[in-house]
Amino acid sequence: MVIVNVPDIDKMVGIKFYCTSSPGTGGLIKQNPEDFKVFEILHDSVLRDYCQLKNDKYKFALYSLQKTGLDSNHALIEIKGVLGLNLRCLGIKDSKAVSTQYCTTDQRITIKTGNTPHTKLSLIGFTKEPLRKSHLVGNQFQIVISNMKHCNPLNFTNETSFIPNFYGLQRFGSARLVTHLVGRQILKKDFSDAVHTLLCHTTCYDTRLSREIRDKCEDPANYTSVLKFMPSGMDIERKILISLINGKDSISCLRSIPINIRRLFVHAYQAFVFNECISSLIMAGKIFL
Repeated sequence: MVIVNVPDIDKMVGIKFYCTSSPGTGGLIKQNPEDFKVFEILHDSVLRDYCQLKNDKYKFALYSLQKTGLDSNHALIEIKGVLGLNLRCLGIKDSKAVSTQYCTTDQRITIKTGNTPHTKLSLIGFTKEPLRKSHLVGNQFQIVISNMKHCNPLNFTNETSFIPNFYGLQRFGSARLVTHLVGRQILKKDFSDAVHTLLCHTTCYDTRLSREIRDKCEDPANYTSVLKFMPSGMDIERKILISLINGKDSISCLRSIPINIRRLFVHAYQAFVFNECISSLIMAGKIFL
């Protein structure tokens, strides 16, 4: 095992070492959503035991959800707004991907198929219980790497046992890297700072527009004007700003965010602590990969 230094962006989420000696491909991923495809693998027990028709025993609608250009949480929000369905899915899939995953709901209304701007929904059947995390066996990936400079698969396959199971950047907000910082403040019950971090925190990886908006949000006098030109992608920040403008306290501001996203903040901090622990154990020589 060879311990290799890592880019600063990885260190920010607790990934302090790489443990393979093979050079990188020098290529690029996620140039287009179709370059990164993810397929959830459900436990056989779910796909063996479902009914085509709803009844008192089989009452949870099971859907296949394909989404493009939107993360899972925002996909569910979009589906609720367009199709009126409250769905529960298992994994959290990235926006820069084409993802196929599964969802359930016990709502009275069901549809056989449905489309929204970023999703395609298909009814598989009805199950006895809603999906649980234990039903998710894993994920299958199809990844296109563009413009590779080096490619020797044998070097990589010989070192697969040297790869620690770190949580990747997606769990922390990808380029912005803020979800775990918000989660830390929530756990500390410093809700005011959690709101401020979510609204104003920046890193060198933020876009110029993002930094400009967040700098203006430091002054409450700018809230109303910022709201007018805030891009649609900042929907969580928009909810926070509207709550602040309406005089809501910090807890109420956070509660304006959907519960599944609020949970993600805390889960992200758990992931950060996990990464820090793995890095410390590797450094101390207590993990032999």
